[in-house]
Amino acid sequence: MSHYNKGMYHQQKVDQIIFEYFSKQALVQQNVDRIVGEYIQRIIDRTVNDYLKRQALFQQKVDQIVSEYFEKMDLMNEKIDEVVKNYLDKQASEDKALFRKTFAHSLMDQYNGNNEQQISLEDIKNIEMFVELEFELTPESENIWYQALSSEQQYGMMKLAHEHLFLLTSTKEFVEREAFYTNEDFTATIKHNELSYAPNAHSKIYKLPFCKGKFSSDACSVCLEEFEEKLFVLELQCKHTFHIKCLTSWFRQTTQCPLCRSPVGTNFEYHYQVEMPFDKNGPRRVLIRLTTEPQFY
Repeated sequence: MSHYNKGMYHQQKVDQIIFEYFSKQALVQQNVDRIVGEYIQRIIDRTVNDYLKRQALFQQKVDQIVSEYFEKMDLMNEKIDEVVKNYLDKQASEDKALFRKTFAHSLMDQYNGNNEQQISLEDIKNIEMFVELEFELTPESENIWYQALSSEQQYGMMKLAHEHLFLLTSTKEFVEREAFYTNEDFTATIKHNELSYAPNAHSKIYKLPFCKGKFSSDACSVCLEEFEEKLFVLELQCKHTFHIKCLTSWFRQTTQCPLCRSPVGTNFEYHYQVEMPFDKNGPRRVLIRLTTEPQFY
C-alpha cells in the first residue's frame, strides 16, 4: 500500500472516530437536555400545583370571609330593620295617644261650649273610646250625658271636634324627630322625617254618629244597607259615607273611595338609608335616615 493510500486510510479512520465522537456527544447532549427539561418541567409543575393549591386555599378563605361578612351584614340589616319597626310602632302608639288626647279635649270644649252640663276631666278617658284610630272598632257610649244628646247634637259635636283636629294636623307639613337605640351590636341614631301628617289630614276621614239629613246618602254604598241613627259611620273628604267595617275591608285592597275613586290617606309607607362608619374602639355606630310618607294604592 502506497504512502498516499495509507494516509487516506488513516484520515478516514480519524474522520470516523471524530464523527462517532460527535454523534455520541449529540446523543449525550440530547439525553442531558431531556433530563434537564424533564427536571425543569417537574419543578414548574410542582410550583404551579403549589401555587394553585395556595390560590385555592386563599380563595376558600376569601369566600369564607365574604360569606361571613354578608351573613353579618344580613344579620345587621335584620336588626336595623327591627329597630326601625320598633321605633315606628312606638311612634304610632304615641301618635295615637296624642290624637286621642287632642280629640278628647276638643270634643270636651265643643260640648262644654254648647251645653249647661259640663264634662269633667275624668270624662276624657270615656270620650277617648269615640276616637280610636282602628276602623274596626265601633264606639258605643255608656255615658248618660252622651246618650242624652240628640242625633243632631252628637253629630255636630263630633264634626266640629274633627274639624278642629284636622286644622291642627294640616299645619304640619313635616315633622323632624330624633331617637337613639343601643344594643350589644351597635348604637343607632334615627333621624326621622315625617311627611304624612298634612296629606292624611287633608284626606279627612270623619268618624261620625249617623244623623239623617246630614250625609249624602242614608245607606252604605258597599253593602247597600241603611245606616242606623246614632251609630258611627265613616265619611270621606268626597262626602261619600260607609259603614266602618265595610270601608275597612275595602281599604285592605285599595286606598280609593269605592264610589268616586278619590285617593284617601289611610296608611303610610317608610324607607330609610343606613350609614355605618366603622369604630374599632367600640360598637358599630349606625345612622338611620328614616322617611315616612302617605301610602296610596
